[in-house]
Amino acid sequence: MADIRLPRKSERLARHFFARSAEEVAQDLLGRILVIDRPKHATLYTIIREVAAFEGYKEDSMSKGALYAPGIVAISTKHGKKIVDIATSDICIPSCVTFIAGQVYD
Repeated sequence: MADIRLPRKSERLARHFFARSAEEVAQDLLGRILVIDRPKHATLYTIIREVAAFEGYKEDSMSKGALYAPGIVAISTKHGKKIVDIATSDICIPSCVTFIAGQVYD
């Protein structure tokens, strides 16, 4: 992992970062590092390589997490696979960014 710079906790993204259109948030997330702290396990680091932005779709076409407050992460199952969404825009407005691909380090 010597070729990547790990973010400090003080670099955590604030809620207002996510309170924008899904497309804007998706573009700004590309290349960032997602840090997943796991109790009793090694911390995982994922460089975000591919995302999808969804806005204004029918509720049943995306996870209910798309209606949460900006920055809230929801994990759902679609087509037998786990999907990670982060709500964007505003509460009760269908808008989210879905993680498609990343490079994982531990």
